[in-house]
Amino acid sequence: MSRRRSAAWLGLLLMVGACAVPQPKDLDVVTKKAVTLSEASNVISRFNQVRDDVSSSGDARRLRDIESGSLLDIDTAAVFAREQRGVATSTTRLDDTSMIIAGSFKRYPLWFVAVGEVYADRQQVAGLFVRSSSTKPWRLELAPRLAGSTRFPSVQLADDGSAVLLAPNERRGLRLSPQMLASRYTQVLADPGAKYADDFVPDAFLASVRELQGAQPDELVSSPRRGQ
Repeated sequence: MSRRRSAAWLGLLLMVGACAVPQPKDLDVVTKKAVTLSEASNVISRFNQVRDDVSSSGDARRLRDIESGSLLDIDTAAVFAREQRGVATSTTRLDDTSMIIAGSFKRYPLWFVAVGEVYADRQQVAGLFVRSSSTKPWRLELAPRLAGSTRFPSVQLADDGSAVLLAPNERRGLRLSPQMLASRYTQVLADPGAKYADDFVPDAFLASVRELQGAQPDELVSSPRRGQ
């Protein structure tokens, strides 16, 4: 009888042990929309909280929790410079998010774009949040500033509500591929007489680039040949 009980207990322990053994999982594979509106809201709230903490404490090290890439380098240097000069660190936060754009992905990294107001500067920010893996937090990687009156065009959505993504060289539904558009705009920034100069509306950014170019000595300004 005791042998039967021992065997039963042994079998139960083996079953429980088997249930507790972690199964292999590919952490780089995903098959869903990058974020829901609720999840994006939580990411932005965390970002704003850390930015407020940095503004009050002047501790730029906290930025590593919410930013990455060149944006992190720029903001860290800005906080350090302000601290050295005894100037209060300004708060950069997404005060009112008006648009969330998120695609569906099969593998990491994931990303979504949040367009929000920056009330202190009367501007908007188009923030690109990136998550490099399932074990990493969402971090802001790019944050171009826009005029407060800028209106974003509508985005084509799939059945699940995710944004339809295009490869850089794909032009489905567009006059130009994103890569071609960026290339032409770069040419126009470098050369006022570029072939596609008339295709771009003169805005504040383009005007500021032209002003900076005019202030540079001629030997430091190099313009590509027309149409290149």
